[in-house]
Amino acid sequence: QESFSGRSTRLKVFQHAKHAMQLSCRSLAGTASRIVVKAARSGTCPSLVKHPRHAVARPPARHCSVRLMSSGSQGDVATVQSRQARAAFAKLATTSLEQRNACLSELERILRARESQILEANAKDVSNAERAGEPTGRLDLTGKMESLCSGLQTVRAMEDPLGSVSIARELSDGLKLFRVSTPLGVLLIIFEARPDAAVQIFSLAVKTGNAVILKGGKEATETLTELEKAMREALAAAGLPEDSVQLAIGREAANALLQPGLCDLIIPRGSNELVRQIQANTTTPVMGHADGICHVYVDPTADLQVARRVIVDSKTQYPQACNAMETLLVNKAVADQVLPMIAEALPDSTLKCCGSSLEILRNSGVGSRASEAVETDYKTEWGDLTFCIKVVDDLEQAIDHMRTFGSSHTDAIVTTDTHAADRFTSAVDSAGVYVNASTRFADGFRYGFGAEVGISTGKMHARGPVGLEGLLSYKYQVFGNGHTVGGETPTVLNHQEIDKVSSASDIRAVLDPGARAELPAARRILVKVGSGVVTRSEGGGVALARLATLVEQLAHLVQSGREVVLVSSGGVAAGKRVIADPNPHHVNKFASSSSLPIPSVPIPQLDPRVTLREEDQAEVKRWASATGQSKLMALYDHLFGVYDTNVAQLLISIPDLQFAHSRKATCRTIEGLMSQGIIPIVNENDAICTDRTDGDGSIDPNELPITDNDSIAAAIAVELKCDLVVLLSEVDGVYADPKNPVPMSILTAADLEEGGIVFGAKSGAGRGGMESKVLASRYMMKHGVKSVIANGILTRTTRTILDVVQGKNVGTLFV
Repeated sequence: QESFSGRSTRLKVFQHAKHAMQLSCRSLAGTASRIVVKAARSGTCPSLVKHPRHAVARPPARHCSVRLMSSGSQGDVATVQSRQARAAFAKLATTSLEQRNACLSELERILRARESQILEANAKDVSNAERAGEPTGRLDLTGKMESLCSGLQTVRAMEDPLGSVSIARELSDGLKLFRVSTPLGVLLIIFEARPDAAVQIFSLAVKTGNAVILKGGKEATETLTELEKAMREALAAAGLPEDSVQLAIGREAANALLQPGLCDLIIPRGSNELVRQIQANTTTPVMGHADGICHVYVDPTADLQVARRVIVDSKTQYPQACNAMETLLVNKAVADQVLPMIAEALPDSTLKCCGSSLEILRNSGVGSRASEAVETDYKTEWGDLTFCIKVVDDLEQAIDHMRTFGSSHTDAIVTTDTHAADRFTSAVDSAGVYVNASTRFADGFRYGFGAEVGISTGKMHARGPVGLEGLLSYKYQVFGNGHTVGGETPTVLNHQEIDKVSSASDIRAVLDPGARAELPAARRILVKVGSGVVTRSEGGGVALARLATLVEQLAHLVQSGREVVLVSSGGVAAGKRVIADPNPHHVNKFASSSSLPIPSVPIPQLDPRVTLREEDQAEVKRWASATGQSKLMALYDHLFGVYDTNVAQLLISIPDLQFAHSRKATCRTIEGLMSQGIIPIVNENDAICTDRTDGDGSIDPNELPITDNDSIAAAIAVELKCDLVVLLSEVDGVYADPKNPVPMSILTAADLEEGGIVFGAKSGAGRGGMESKVLASRYMMKHGVKSVIANGILTRTTRTILDVVQGKNVGTLFV
C-alpha cells in the first residue's frame, strides 16, 4: 500500500491507471498484469484489484471512479463484463460436447496439479477470516479437492443437454415444428463463503453452454482468484472462449450487474436476506428460495413469392399481436426487387426506413409513405401497420441487428439455402426461429398446445434443485415453405407427431431425407438378425414374440413384390438349451417302461457318458449349432407358413464366400429361390469345422474378414447387389458416445474416416457386436450398398424393418 498527498500526485496515479486499462482492453487476448491503485481524496483509498480483462472498481461514494475504454466507446465495468460474457456465450453455445467435456477434464487435471497453490491461497482467506472472528467451515477447502474432482467427473459423464428435441410435430403438410433445448445465456451466480461452489457452478455452466459471472463472498477472494485462473486455462486448452467465466469482486460490482440486460438469469446462493435484496433491486429474472419485436429477414436465395406471402401475413394477419412483424431486414443483393414489391403489397402501411431502403423506394416511385427511421424505431412495437425496413450486407449483420434491437420473441428467415437456415436457427437467440414461415405461427394453439396463458420471452422455468435442465431453455424451430395463417390459402393444421426425432441431426434428416428418400423403392432387401435379437437371453431360448414380429414384416415385404433374404443367427444359442444341461440323469427321467411304449420290456439301463471339459467348449458349440439350427428352422417354417410364405435353409461355411466361384454359385441359388417368392434363410454352418483360409483374394480379408454372420451378410449383399441391408441389433443405432445413447441418423465414408466412434461391449449371445456391424456396413458402403443398423428388439407395436423401408428416420444409415 502506498499513500499519496497532493492533488497533482493523485491525478497522475489515476491517469496511469486509466491508460494501462485502455491498453489492456485493446489487447484482451494478451496477458496483462494486475493493476493496483491505492489513492483517495485523503491520500489513501480502498484497493482496486482485478484482472484488467474484467476489472471491478470499488470506490466509496467520495472516491474517483475508474472506467474502461473499448474501441473508443466508454462503458462501465459491468457493461464490459456483460459484453465479454455474451461474446463468449455466442461461441460456447454452439460448441461440441467433446470440447465442453475436454474443458472439464482439463480443469480436473489443473486442480490436481495445483492443489498446493490453491490450498495456499485458501489458507490466506481462512487466516483472514479467523482474525476477523468469522466462521471458516464452509470457506476451508482442506480435504475437499478430491470431491471437487469427483464432481467434475460426474458432470462430464452426463449426457449432452444441448440440442435435445422434446417436441417434433408436423403442424401441416410441409410445416414442421421442433422444440430444441438451448442454453440460457449469461448467468450471474452470487454465493457466500463457499469457494468450492465456484467449481460446481462452472462445470454445470460449461456443460450447458452458458457463460457465467461468479460473485463469491469477499472472504474467499484469494481462493476464487486462483480457481478462476484454473478455469480460464481449462477453457483455453479446450478451445473455448476464456470469458465464459469471469469474477466479480465486491458488492458494488454485483450491484452493477443487476442492471437490466447485463445478465439473463441471476441465481443467489445464500441467505434469504440476500435473495430478497437481489429480487428487490433488479428486473432480471432471479431464481431463488414483453415486448414483441419480431423480424423477417429475406436472404439472397429467397423465393420472392414465398417472401411476399410470409411478410404480408406476418404484418397484416393481426398487426396488434405480439408475434406480428415489426422490422423487415432485406439483403442488399435483392433489396431492389423486394422493397418495391412489399411496398405495393402493403399499400396501407407506414414505412420507417434506413437510408438505403428509403432511396430504393423513392427511386421506384413508391416512397411517399416512407420516412427515415431513427434508432428508437427499431425497438418499437408498433401494434399497427407501421414497420421498419433495413437493408443489411449479409446474414450475420441481420443476426446482429436482431440481437441488438429484438426482444427474443420470434424471428424468421426466408431462404432456399439450407446452410443459411441452419445458421439462422442456431444463432438467433429467440423463443421462435422460423424458416419460410410467418411469425404469426408463434401461438400455443397453432403449436398444438390447445391453449396458452401468454407468450413469454423470459427464461425462468426451473423448480427445485437446479441442475443441467434448470440452466436450459428451448427454442421452437419451425420449417415451412411459405405457409401462412391467413391470406388466400390459409394453412390447415393437422398436428401429427413425428417419430424418432431426438437430436438436431434428426431434424436435418426429417427435413432433408436425402438417401432415405430412396429406401421405399428398394426391391432386393437383406435382413440380418443377431443372436441377441432372436434369443431371449445369453443362456439361449428363442424370443417367440420378436420372431413373430420379424416374420410378419418380412412376409409383408415379399407380398409387396420385394425380394427378401434373411441372415439369421441364433442357432447355437437355441441349441444350448438342449446341449448344455450338465445333469447326468437328464436322459434317465423319461427312460422307463412306464413312459416309453417301445421297447415293451425292460432293458438294462446304462449310465450316460457326459464328461464335458473346458477344452471341449468348441465341440459343444458345434453340437448346439446342429441341434439349434433344426429347431430354429422349424420355427421359421411354421411362422412364415401362417402368411403363406415359403422358406429355404442355406447353411454356409466361410470358405463358400472367400472364393469367388463358390460365392457366386451360392448367390445364384439365393437369387433362384427369391425369384420363386421363397425367402432364403442363411446362417453360418457352425456344426462343422473348416480350415482357416484367406480365400482367393476376391474379398480382401483386411477390408472384410469373414468371421461371423455380419460379415457373411455383407459379402452376400454385395454379391447380390442388394438395394438395402438392415442389420438388426440390440441398440437403436450407432452412437458417437455410448454415454449419450442417441443414434446418429446418417454415417458417411468421411464420418468413418474421421473416427470418433466408441464401441461398447458386444452381446453375450453371439460373436458379433457393433464393431462387427460397422465394419460390415463400411464394406457395403464402399461397394454401393446402403445399410441401416437399427434396434431389432421388436414388440407387437414396433415395425422397425417396415419403418426403415418407408424411409423413416430409424437407426443409422450408412451411405
